[in-house]
Amino acid sequence: MTRNFGSKWSAVAGLIILVLAIPLINSSAQVKTPRTYKIAISPWIADAPANVAEAKGFWKEEGVSVKVINFSDDEEYTKDFYNKKVDFGLDMIGTMVSDH
Repeated sequence: MTRNFGSKWSAVAGLIILVLAIPLINSSAQVKTPRTYKIAISPWIADAPANVAEAKGFWKEEGVSVKVINFSDDEEYTKDFYNKKVDFGLDMIGTMVSDH
């Protein structure tokens, strides 16, 4: 007597995949408010691409909401970074080390 377990295992595997996919389907159906990331930059030419990306809409094209905040000096923006008023900061590592 020969038993065909292939179709049973296929059905079980399909059921497992369906159960694992349900959370993915539910999470994509929910509308989430996009978070706006605040990026701090100093008056340094190497930080200019962040302003260009904002002005040209590159952030939006990638589906990211970003607000670039220009600071007049490194010390001011470093304080805001450590106080969690901005999410990211673009600067040289030496500046961050010397400020603290």
